[in-house]
Amino acid sequence: MTLLSCLLTSLLSLLPGSSALADDDPTALATERGRRALDALAKKHLEVVSLKADFVQEIRTPLVRKPIVSGGEMVFRRKNPCAVFFLKEPRVSQVRFDERSYQVYRPAEKRAERFLFREGDLTSGLVKIFTPEASEMEKVFDLKKVTEKDGFLSVTLSPRDKGLTSFLTLLTLVVSEDDAVLREIAYTNVEGDEVRIKISNMVVNPSLADGLFQKDPPVGVRLTVRRLEPQ
Repeated sequence: MTLLSCLLTSLLSLLPGSSALADDDPTALATERGRRALDALAKKHLEVVSLKADFVQEIRTPLVRKPIVSGGEMVFRRKNPCAVFFLKEPRVSQVRFDERSYQVYRPAEKRAERFLFREGDLTSGLVKIFTPEASEMEKVFDLKKVTEKDGFLSVTLSPRDKGLTSFLTLLTLVVSEDDAVLREIAYTNVEGDEVRIKISNMVVNPSLADGLFQKDPPVGVRLTVRRLEPQ
């Protein structure tokens, strides 16, 4: 959900080089602007070991007229890649994902659900967003388009890997062009739900306690484990 240097680095190899641009081609010029912004963001994140940020998540689903809004704080570590989202509203919960699993823990209900994926599926692809391994990212995403509005560049990607296409149809990154900071992540799942995560107050390389990334829920919490396979 921030943090996407690996994805951004890989995009540089997917975008056309400057020599291929025509001065009067708006699409090519927009793509070049996207290249420069992604290049700057990728370089900024090369030294990232950990991240901390606030976020607001908005979910729009065909089943509900109004968007579902939640917010809180997220943390990320590169070693043993893992990201955890601590939602403070509308109800306290924790969402954790690493390269093999996605877990939701609801303390008030003393209940947790863990979804296991084979390597290369949804959670693995999402974790790759946070770790700069361009060659790996090129295996799972294709660049669809780059658009600009009010100083922000939106880079839209579609998953290439079968594991990802079973769960995700589009992924969009919004980057501020002036300071090369990731501002927003949006994606659409195969059910048609649109999820938008706005990021703020990002801190790069903070000291994070190992306990923040704890996988097993506390004693007394009922844990349900499910194994999901792509259709």
